[in-house]
Amino acid sequence: MFLFDLLNIVFPVFFIILIGFIVGRYLGVNPKPVSDLCIYVFSPALFFYSVTTSSLDFSDLGKIALFGVTLFVLFAGLMNVISFFFKWAPSYKNAMMLASAFPNAGNYGLPILMFAFGEKGVTIGIIFAVIQSLLMNSAGVYYASRNEETGFGQAFSNIFKMPAFVAILLAIFLN
Repeated sequence: MFLFDLLNIVFPVFFIILIGFIVGRYLGVNPKPVSDLCIYVFSPALFFYSVTTSSLDFSDLGKIALFGVTLFVLFAGLMNVISFFFKWAPSYKNAMMLASAFPNAGNYGLPILMFAFGEKGVTIGIIFAVIQSLLMNSAGVYYASRNEETGFGQAFSNIFKMPAFVAILLAIFLN
């Protein structure tokens, strides 16, 4: 029973990944326009719609947000401690922060939640992905922008150039 459920949940996601791999590899599709659409149009639209139409009550939203922020703080703290002991250069520390403190909860997580738990699971997953996106499009953009040449002000202003960040803030304000 478990193996059957697992195959019904995970196999469709990996099948879609396989199709994407085949299309990208053998049809010569340029991924840049697709990724630009996802970053600048589809993700902000999904996040805005999800926040403004969420049926979850404020308590549930708070629990999901608290979990997402706590997860980020734990991993960011761990990366800061490790970078201190290993004396990493700031650019390497920032790269490791980006790779470890921001889980990819959307691309694989949302389809698996849909197949495993249906609409209710996806609703919760999207809110978690929104929190992760808010963190990635603020702290993540800051860490990615901050280096020896870029000061605090420039790195901070880059956050407001991210459409997903602006869409999420606008949606929270409107909701």
